Amino acid sequence: NLSQIRSNLYAAFAPLYTPNQQQEDLLPNRLKYIPFLQRHVNLKDSLHNLRAFVNEDTTSAAFAHRSILCQSVSDLKEESLSSMKRSASSPIFQAIENDGLLNFSAQVTRLVKNLCELSEDATRMHLKISSSHVHTKSPVDSEYILSLIDTLYSMADRCRLSPEMRLYWLLQIMERHNTLSHFAEAAQCLAHCAAIVAEHLVNRDQLSAGLNLHGCADLADAVGNFNVLEESCVCGQKDSSLSSPSCQAPVYASDLAASFAHYDTSHYFTTSGWANLISMTAEAFSKAGLYEFVPRIYGKLTPMLETLCQYAQLSDVHGEIKDAYLALQKQQHKKRLFNAYFRVGFYGALLGPMNGSEYVYREVPFTKLPEMTQRITAYYAEKFGEDRIVVIKDSNVVNPRALDSNKVYFQITYVEPYFEDCELRRRTTELQRNYVLKRFVHSLPFTPKGPAHGSLSEQFQRQIILTTERHFPYIKSRLAVVSKTNQVLSPIEVAYGDVSRRVQQLESALRTKPVDVKFLQMILQGCIGTTVNQGPVEVALTFLKPGNPVTPLPESTFILNEAAYIDAQNRLRVCFRQMLQHSYHALCINRDMVGTDQLEYHRELERQFKIVTVQLSPLLKLETCPDRK
Repeated sequence: NLSQIRSNLYAAFAPLYTPNQQQEDLLPNRLKYIPFLQRHVNLKDSLHNLRAFVNEDTTSAAFAHRSILCQSVSDLKEESLSSMKRSASSPIFQAIENDGLLNFSAQVTRLVKNLCELSEDATRMHLKISSSHVHTKSPVDSEYILSLIDTLYSMADRCRLSPEMRLYWLLQIMERHNTLSHFAEAAQCLAHCAAIVAEHLVNRDQLSAGLNLHGCADLADAVGNFNVLEESCVCGQKDSSLSSPSCQAPVYASDLAASFAHYDTSHYFTTSGWANLISMTAEAFSKAGLYEFVPRIYGKLTPMLETLCQYAQLSDVHGEIKDAYLALQKQQHKKRLFNAYFRVGFYGALLGPMNGSEYVYREVPFTKLPEMTQRITAYYAEKFGEDRIVVIKDSNVVNPRALDSNKVYFQITYVEPYFEDCELRRRTTELQRNYVLKRFVHSLPFTPKGPAHGSLSEQFQRQIILTTERHFPYIKSRLAVVSKTNQVLSPIEVAYGDVSRRVQQLESALRTKPVDVKFLQMILQGCIGTTVNQGPVEVALTFLKPGNPVTPLPESTFILNEAAYIDAQNRLRVCFRQMLQHSYHALCINRDMVGTDQLEYHRELERQFKIVTVQLSPLLKLETCPDRK
């Protein structure tokens, strides 16, 4: 039984690593001419036969085998606990002693399930690779590559217990991201690869002199991304618990079949191989424009190079660090471009497991909603036909019962990163507010009377906050939404958000060096323009005028009493003060930069600023709640 399974495994998976005919010829003649899909059918049949045989076996051999394992684990545990690694090894041996883990039948069942799922992924990948779409670079066909990346990711996830295999698939994903110019995702793939090797160099006790590593945590700290911690040796597959340690013995090239040797990744599991991965990771982060992390990544490598007196390599490394700092210096006073995010909902029985699922897509800067919609609909139109594709135009909650079962529905919405106030105080730079993102928000305006839009005093807003399975950027450019929460903003909070956005735009325009005069004037006109509909003066008169009654707001999530309302008024006053200060600063800069042909326009801006200042000044005095007096 085992020899048959071994032959079927080899026949099924060899073509994935040996795509050319010369290496395929190394297969035995009786397996060489079996079609790829039939090989996987044979593999599944033999695996199911093995599982049935083990489940029906009631002999004492399995119990004897289990008792021998228990005794071996006990002896090894006693030996380990007396060593210096007691604290690290004790949890692992405790996990191995678990009855379920040592149940031979359960182990075989889990292995068969994993191999069957891996076989299904391999079949899907083979069909997608054979498609002509993965060899093009058009925006529509890039959706095919994203689908292929999802399959490769699934295969890499099922190979967590074999680090060399997982490394291989991650490198395959990295190549696909480079094809799509998703350089940040490609950099994350390499960071995960370096973390895998670091983790196993520590656990295999193969660190060289000067290399002070503690595992994947070093790489997670260097690239500033929590996702890398999933490469820890105590992390098994998604559906497993911590009782499945993935610290395995290394797979060396000499143990592999000849046809696999060219694609073997075990050479990375050495100090020199890890150093090469670190260099590749730093270069990838530089290519992605994430220069802040380049010195931190190289910082994990330089102590070893210094200990080994590798001065030529040290010179090259410090040259790369210098280039990263020079790039940061050039960008210091320029507006950096960051990615756009879209939430895509999939609905319809034809989609199978994807029905009802939601994803957040990370797209290149300046991607527009119509571009995103056209790309996704064109991809699925080829699968189901254009007459079955329906795009839901609004962002309201979708009722699955109201949908046609013979059609495929998409709901595509632009979303923005969501931060609470405490996060904003910690994330002070533009990079920090666009890196390691897991929560996103989109808003739905409404009024108590029914229409979506109304006057300032009636305009509520419902915010839908989405949480993804991992942080962006990740080794995938689209992540599933795992939870959603709703919160309702009262009219004064909606107004505060609008004024706050204008202040942030004004701050961004003032930080840019050299200042973009046209952009500065456009933002300034929106802040102090007296003719702007629902401008700052109207907002202030609506919410800050003395004597306005404070009415209960049962629809609001936060404004539930008079004290909370007064706090919201004070936040709005502080925001108006900041707006006036930045507007004055912007006027001074505009006066020095405009030509003679715009002097009259500048005088008009100054006149509007004086009018707005006079009207707002009486309303900007901070108040205290009567209860607090």
